[in-house]
Amino acid sequence: MLYNENHAIVAWFKRAFHKVVEASHLPNIRLHDLRHSAASNLLANGSSVVEAQYWLGHSQPSTTLNIYSHVDSLARQRVSERIEKALDFDSINKES
Repeated sequence: MLYNENHAIVAWFKRAFHKVVEASHLPNIRLHDLRHSAASNLLANGSSVVEAQYWLGHSQPSTTLNIYSHVDSLARQRVSERIEKALDFDSINKES
């Protein structure tokens, strides 16, 4: 993991990362932004909170939920779609 006791390695990696971003003419982003995006994508694409918690190194699932609760709206939409499919509303409407 990049975040460890050896701050020199972290500092070197951050500098190298920013050089690559600058050379590629990408918007100025931080390494932490990539971590946040990766975690949001994990949750948005079906990983459980516990799986994301483990990957992120959070000690509690509640930490992950508190930080990434915005992804929860996507989960609610998926659950609604699953319920609708399970209840098969289309066939009920056709029978009426």
